[in-house]
Amino acid sequence: MRPTRAIALLLVLLAAARAAAQAGPESGAADSGPTAEQEATEPARVGGMEWSNRRPGGFFFYQDPAPRVAVPAAPPPAPKPPPAEARTETPPAPLAREEPIPTVITTAWIRGHLQDYMDRAIDDPTPNNVQAFLALQQIAMAKSTQFAKATNALTIGNPLFDYNFVRPSNTMGGHALDEQAQINRKAVLSKLGQTVGIWYFFRSDCPYCAKQGPVLQEFIGRSGVHVLPISLDGGPPPSGEFGGYVKDRGQAAGISPAVEATPSLYLAKPATGETAAISQGLLSLDQLEERVITAAHTAKFITDQEYASCQPEKEENYDVIQQRLRDVVASTPLPDHHDPVPQSAAAAPEVVRPISPFSLADTASAK
Repeated sequence: MRPTRAIALLLVLLAAARAAAQAGPESGAADSGPTAEQEATEPARVGGMEWSNRRPGGFFFYQDPAPRVAVPAAPPPAPKPPPAEARTETPPAPLAREEPIPTVITTAWIRGHLQDYMDRAIDDPTPNNVQAFLALQQIAMAKSTQFAKATNALTIGNPLFDYNFVRPSNTMGGHALDEQAQINRKAVLSKLGQTVGIWYFFRSDCPYCAKQGPVLQEFIGRSGVHVLPISLDGGPPPSGEFGGYVKDRGQAAGISPAVEATPSLYLAKPATGETAAISQGLLSLDQLEERVITAAHTAKFITDQEYASCQPEKEENYDVIQQRLRDVVASTPLPDHHDPVPQSAAAAPEVVRPISPFSLADTASAK
């Protein structure tokens, strides 16, 4: 072959290769080789005719495999229905029967049904439902009014039930009872001062003891009860009222209950060595007088009559009053059932109806 023809043939091949490279994207997208199905049915053979017959793809010679499509799993088979003879059906719940309205509407019946009437009126506020609830409520209010009137009429002048007998409810009577109790209290304290005294435990650095000292001095002037100051730390009283104090020599720990705070006050009866706690802490004059009377009564330093005369209300024998009250209750026992019908209404033949165009009986079945 001549050199000229060889060069010309080489140029033609180069031009063909360049044209194929430029047309590669279009041709690769349009016809890029066999599909996945073709490759599955006709596998390529390296060096075989199938590979040599394909159109060249240039740089796009690689072809992505077709995406795999997931095949949905078959649903599980439906369970077989049970045989006809094995099927059971739950019978419907029976409808609630409407309770008839009693001839005499008692408090127990109202207590058991008022809430139901109110719930129905709120859930279904028809005129009949609301009117039935208001009528039943009015009956309950009328019963309570009659009970209050009867209670007021019975307590007037009855010492068992009238608190005015224990302490007058008016201001004038209350002041008169307070004044008499104060006079009796002074007399009892004056008598008590002849047999008992007060042990006053203090500390010289106690700020509350500085306030308690003047109160004790006033109490001594009004009652005549002797006070013995006992210093827990050996120092004098911080208020300076008491000069003749003594140091604690075990009295604070040996007394019952033991001293744990200051100021502390105890009643002491020298003739018998008995003691009674009054307080552990600061007290006013009125509190001091009241606690001295109470502690003396608890320790049997004064009688029950003397203690009762110092109280701002009349006191009777508790056991006697309880027995009298029990006799009153026993005179009118309850019947066997818990829904008694009043005797005044038991003989009434007509149905108790509210003053309204609709009655409870008419609205019992209203929806």
